[in-house]
Amino acid sequence: MKKETYVILGCGYLGYHLANYFHDENKDVRIIGKSSYYVDKLHPSITFYEANLFNVEDYEDVIPANSIVIHAVNHINSTNSFIDLEYDLQSNYTSFIKLINVCERKEVRKFVFISSAGTVYGDTQVSLIQESHPLRPVNIYGLQKVYFENLLRIKMLESNEFHYVVLRVSNPYGGQQDPLKKQGIIPIMINKALSGEAIELWVSQNTVRDFIFINDFLKATDLIIKKTKSRGDEFNVGSGQGNSLAKAIDLIEEATGRKIEVVHKAACTATIHSNALNISKIREMGFIPRYSLKEGIDQLVNQMA
Repeated sequence: MKKETYVILGCGYLGYHLANYFHDENKDVRIIGKSSYYVDKLHPSITFYEANLFNVEDYEDVIPANSIVIHAVNHINSTNSFIDLEYDLQSNYTSFIKLINVCERKEVRKFVFISSAGTVYGDTQVSLIQESHPLRPVNIYGLQKVYFENLLRIKMLESNEFHYVVLRVSNPYGGQQDPLKKQGIIPIMINKALSGEAIELWVSQNTVRDFIFINDFLKATDLIIKKTKSRGDEFNVGSGQGNSLAKAIDLIEEATGRKIEVVHKAACTATIHSNALNISKIREMGFIPRYSLKEGIDQLVNQMA
């Protein structure tokens, strides 16, 4: 039987883990992006295509008909400000439009877009946020994600050949993470604790986030791809539980046996005080988060120590 083809755009933290996971699920995996820390860690059977993802015409032939395309690309992040918007519009927005046009023409089976639950909803007063909650981003990173989500919906409404699913992912952590990149508050704090350095926090320790261990994220993604029947839908992907940064710090201190010095800095961008997800939609598919925050932190500390 011919293997299903999964094309993953972006060889960063999520792209790398998705590629190896679906390879282990017996898929034909192709990953496209710029060279990175993760390329040499890919399974040897995975085909890596080095390309500038802004130039869709350079890699569109790598995307076959009836494939699953997973967009796990982040050229900007939540630290980018309004001054970066013009560049973002000229590069990211234009190339994304070209990409979904290519995927429609190729009649890919499903386009999977990795969105950001931590930014698209903005600062809410809701304890657990549902997918139906209004989208009110507070930075250009969240704005981009919301715009791309809407582009996918419009493309689906205009074309019977285009099917998509949006994964609004909370705060994934664990697994392999590039030690030179300051990405992900959990591994950053663990690394600081192990090295005896102070942690700089630009938000209050009472800030609440929904942290999901990478293994749970991968299982949820697989489940959504397999079980989603509609032509377009959105899913929250998180642990379904909010935890304060103070609790995360306590768990890291417990796991490392070291006291952490916290240095508070003044926030320079709009702050999201609480962001935790209602994951009832993926629970109905059978998803059960396997890792508590403590279990995830313990495993990551053992790996990084």
